[in-house]
Amino acid sequence: MRAPRPMPTTRLEALLGRHGAVVALWLSAALAVALSALLWGAALERPLASSLASMVPILVSIPIVCWAFVVFQLVTTRVRRTGPAQISAARDALPHGILIPGRRGHTLALLAAVGTAAAFCVIATVTTSGGWAIAWGSCAALCVIATVSTGIAAAHPRRLILHPNGLGSASFLSDAAVQWHDIETIEFTEGAAGMMVLRVHVAPTATSFESVWRHPFFRRKKSLDVEPLSLGIDGTLLWLALRLYATDPAARQELASGRTPARLFDPVTATAVPFAVAHPVIDVFRPSPRS
Repeated sequence: MRAPRPMPTTRLEALLGRHGAVVALWLSAALAVALSALLWGAALERPLASSLASMVPILVSIPIVCWAFVVFQLVTTRVRRTGPAQISAARDALPHGILIPGRRGHTLALLAAVGTAAAFCVIATVTTSGGWAIAWGSCAALCVIATVSTGIAAAHPRRLILHPNGLGSASFLSDAAVQWHDIETIEFTEGAAGMMVLRVHVAPTATSFESVWRHPFFRRKKSLDVEPLSLGIDGTLLWLALRLYATDPAARQELASGRTPARLFDPVTATAVPFAVAHPVIDVFRPSPRS
């Protein structure tokens, strides 16, 4: 049986593992440095032939795209954790329950990456002709859509509200809320922009589910996504807490006190839950060692 591992925060980390994602980061950085050095050395050695002059924007854009990817990977692998003091500071916004404020760091890094890729594809489209122009134009259209989508995400930071009656989640897709008794399942899956999320599925007969949809490129759905990375909360501990609150009415009363639940930060408290809540979560994942 495979030993539990820290919960991945991105699809790349889920595919390659924690160490594999770090290796990918270093390889991307090495490639960016090598391409930048080669381009700089070629520019100093001699001017490009006139036939290659139109390729200069593309040649310059390639290392820039690599650097943008490096920045995004660095932001998603070096996660700053949200502490109890930060949650307490946001508590005044709620008469009951707690508010976990999200961060925009990785969304802004992703915006820089896809925006740079879009610019690269647009430049390639206008500096090539024939079939290459069509191919680059198609890529440019996709990158522009991704840039608009990520721009919407950056304008709407995620946040999570937990209170005795239910939960509310704000993301760039929508603002949604549901009461605990109307939650059907909570699964770990891939969300938008390659982020791994906790997807709260609402029961088909639910009457308490409310959502305000804002995104033009995604299909409406009767669920809401909670993204541990942007919230700065360990995904394993957060998943255990949500599963507990959804199944145990007595446990929800700790949300009414206004104090930050210890289970969001303390692995011992988080795993001291009924078997049906802890498994299979702790069979697959363990709290992350990252601070």
